Amino acid sequence: MAHDSLNWVRGPHNLNFGVEFTQADVWLQNQSLVPRIDFGINNSDPAFALFNTTNFPGASDTQLANARGLYAILTGRVTGVLGNARLNENGEYEYLGSSLARGRMRQFDFFAQDSWRAASNLTLNYGLRYVLQLPLYPTNANYSTATVQDVWGVSGVDNLFKPGVLNGKKPEFVQFQAGQRAYNKDWNNLAPNLGVTWRPTIEKGLLGKLFGHEPVFRAGFAMAYSRNGMSDFTDVFGANPGISIDANRTYELGNLGPAPVLLREEARLTPPLVASRPAYPLSDVITGDITIFDPDLKIPYSQTWSAGFQRQLGKNMAFEARYVGSRGRDLWTDYNVNEVNIGSNGFLDEFRLAQQNLFANIAAGRGNTFKYFGPGTGTSPLPIYLAYFNGIPSARAGDPALYTSPLFGNNNFINPLARFNPQPYVPGGTNPNTGLDGDPTRRANARAAGLPVNLFRANPDLQGGAWIRGNGGGTDYHAMEIELRRNMANGLFFRTSYSLGRSWEWQRFGLQQPMEKRINTGVEGSITHALKLYAIWELPIGKGRKLLGSAHPVVDAILGGWQLATISRVQSGRMLDFGNVRLVGMSRKEFQKAFKLRFDDAGKAIYMLPQDIIDNTNRAFSVSATSPTGYSSLGVPTGRYLAPANGSDCIEMVDPTSTIQASPTAQFGYNFGPGRCGEGSLVVNGPTYWSADISLVKRFKVKGNATIDFRAELLNAFNHA
Repeated sequence: MAHDSLNWVRGPHNLNFGVEFTQADVWLQNQSLVPRIDFGINNSDPAFALFNTTNFPGASDTQLANARGLYAILTGRVTGVLGNARLNENGEYEYLGSSLARGRMRQFDFFAQDSWRAASNLTLNYGLRYVLQLPLYPTNANYSTATVQDVWGVSGVDNLFKPGVLNGKKPEFVQFQAGQRAYNKDWNNLAPNLGVTWRPTIEKGLLGKLFGHEPVFRAGFAMAYSRNGMSDFTDVFGANPGISIDANRTYELGNLGPAPVLLREEARLTPPLVASRPAYPLSDVITGDITIFDPDLKIPYSQTWSAGFQRQLGKNMAFEARYVGSRGRDLWTDYNVNEVNIGSNGFLDEFRLAQQNLFANIAAGRGNTFKYFGPGTGTSPLPIYLAYFNGIPSARAGDPALYTSPLFGNNNFINPLARFNPQPYVPGGTNPNTGLDGDPTRRANARAAGLPVNLFRANPDLQGGAWIRGNGGGTDYHAMEIELRRNMANGLFFRTSYSLGRSWEWQRFGLQQPMEKRINTGVEGSITHALKLYAIWELPIGKGRKLLGSAHPVVDAILGGWQLATISRVQSGRMLDFGNVRLVGMSRKEFQKAFKLRFDDAGKAIYMLPQDIIDNTNRAFSVSATSPTGYSSLGVPTGRYLAPANGSDCIEMVDPTSTIQASPTAQFGYNFGPGRCGEGSLVVNGPTYWSADISLVKRFKVKGNATIDFRAELLNAFNHA
């Protein structure tokens, strides 16, 4: 970093001009030391059929999944052997080898500032900074990159949720050459600032009583551009094939072999063959992903402003009140082009029909299956499911004899059909066990049946995600702050302050969803109220004090020179977000009132909610797709509780372009976006927090100005968490 500045005092102006240069280099070495083994039970594993409610009566879907996972670990059933090969110094791929990436980013700042004493009681500070932050570029050529067209894949740019529209291309990765910019230069980054300080003299009257004789009024505005950390750049390009490539064997890729694969079968756990060198343009495996920067990426910036006044209270005290606000804009966020489509492709309607099929078949004694049994059976054809399971075209979906696949009775596809927590995005996903598109055999069936390759996602060739890092994030903060200060006088000093504030962040839950303002929660979340105190009290005992001011030196040595100090804080509890859930039997206000510390001395546990809410919430989330009640053996929830957002009456989806408003039977409703069926964000305040650190100091005079201090510290003196 280098900088230079020029100061020029000209009359009432104090001018400052300067330039700054910053260069940030990245040197990043990565290596995976060992491969990873994933355990689980694949749908094609004969052991999968053991885990059902017949063998485990009353078990919920979650309990069955946990049982499968435990059985897989105990028996050593492998579902994936995962590793990578990295580009070494010789430009060759080495399995579990080491790679080295280098990059550079430069920034130039030019600024001019003036502090102008416009009058004896008025000072203006104003200036302008111009920021030219050049995009990152690699200094070696180990990374790969791609274009916006590659991110959208075969669908073509902006063709979101348009199955059958294939105006694009298969994604490819090209070498990210040394010196090539990651995105276009952002030229228009001007950051003004303005501050004013006014010290009027108020002789008397109401204003004099309110603001004092010589108050100080301050106001200001400032704007600044930020420089993101280097990992924000390297994470983008490091996710693409090039500097490393996946060396995985999984059921999703179809290269693991027939199930089951057991941990003891070492010959079946070897890594796959990988290329010796990158041959650009590169492609990636179907489970891979693609990430690029928006070509027109902007530099994030923040704006802060404040206004307040200060007045004197007597000779030793001052009072100050101010408003403080800030906001961040153009913050970087990641957009996934591969959002799952369940609306415009008709799958959500078919998912509801699959639910009806399941319930009708169970009621008729035909077993736990959602297959179509023909006219008059209360079941309906399922062309999408049939295409993926059996490879049958939609035109033949009305023939019940074709519904021969055992997957219609597979728990992985039955469980998402639960009446009280339907999950259509699970079969719409890419998990090899639960997603229609997650298994290579099912994908081949769907293509053979004539379904479009982009039925569920815009870029089906990269199911891991198709990401563009662009602008869109934001934050807001507003607060009132009050401060009371007392200088050391008569043995007492203190500074105390109170703030009333709230912070928000802007979030987008889908490419075509509007930005939503949400309260910041968690460890770094919004604190509404905060009261702070720092005080020192010199006890008025001993030589020169009110008490025992002429005491004998021995008495003064014992009783004099004592000082008591504290740093204390009282604040409202941190905000906790219970997420997108439904409130049943209570309002938000009632739930907040119920959220408080509850001590179980016998069980040596602390809870935050009454036991009835906890128990019934557990029941509400322990759903079953096949039980008569729709719930597990824990029972049916009653009274007040939290429930899943999706239910029998409402399913949330992220496709606002869809015209779907109700199921074909008009029995069920659909809603768009998070929070349309549930609360969206259920935020509550945690318990009030307060702590007091107390120190006691005894000062002994030795000789002249030399002293010895004895200090005792009590941290969180009252043991309040």
